[in-house]
Amino acid sequence: MRQVANLFWPLRLCLVAVLSLGMILPAAAQTATPAPPSAAESPLSPPREVSDDEGAPETAAYPSDAQVEAVVASMSAADRVGQLFLVTFRGSETGFDSDIAELIYGYRVGGIIISPAKGNFSNEKGVDTPRQVASLINRLQALSYGVLLPEERALDPLPEEWPGGEDVVMEEMTNVPPLSLPLFVAVEQSGDNLPATMLRRGFTPLPSQMAIGATWNPELANQVGLIVGRELAAVGVNMLLGPNLDVRSAAAPDQVGRLGAHTFGGDPHWVGQMGRAYITGVHEGGERSVATIASNFPERATSIGCLSRRFPPYSAA
Repeated sequence: MRQVANLFWPLRLCLVAVLSLGMILPAAAQTATPAPPSAAESPLSPPREVSDDEGAPETAAYPSDAQVEAVVASMSAADRVGQLFLVTFRGSETGFDSDIAELIYGYRVGGIIISPAKGNFSNEKGVDTPRQVASLINRLQALSYGVLLPEERALDPLPEEWPGGEDVVMEEMTNVPPLSLPLFVAVEQSGDNLPATMLRRGFTPLPSQMAIGATWNPELANQVGLIVGRELAAVGVNMLLGPNLDVRSAAAPDQVGRLGAHTFGGDPHWVGQMGRAYITGVHEGGERSVATIASNFPERATSIGCLSRRFPPYSAA
């Protein structure tokens, strides 16, 4: 089902790393107009396939520092700021006058968090949720490339020349060129159904993290991660808001209906080991196209003692 989302995924990861660490070019350099890279070294060119005979490392598909810096240098300050935001939106409309089109194309936001609570998709009986999600994500990604992709063609294979003659190109309507960088599309998928599993209808039912932790078996945590990564990548989701690496040493319900089971347990070492195995599984299952954002801030954990007890899981994972 993936179409647009993973065209330039390695570049996206490197670019966000540069922006989030504050590696913005000095003000003196902002006044200069960088020379565009040649077609042979364009940072937006799909990675070249490397044969085994060339002895290239596994990371050969990732862009060089120079390519990433060239992209950053070509962006305005507003573009760079927008890339740091992950936003939510209501509904599934992605037309020219929609709020999300303005956020993506006008404000250059770097990512979207999708949820059925926002009406982005449905898990109701009779709904093909995977197809619905994949269609939405392809349309969102197309907006980042300046194309209004109609819903009826959102799951069609991309032609060799894209956008094509029948595609509506937003630059022709606004005189503003697209940023042409893929979006992060994030979702929470913690298992144990509601309230922390957003993708349910048509997806594999997942155990809670507490149930996984109770097995004391990192291999099982890895297998669950594989399933999560594979299914998220299949519909175009490229960021998992999880897993939760809090350390729970006592029962502490967060709220009614949420029993604090979204953690691997109460021992920092084992939470770290299970978290590492789970995250590795997500990355492998998603073929390195799904990023993981471990949560929460360590102070939110309920373990007794100093903060040093709460940090090991984050370091291990």
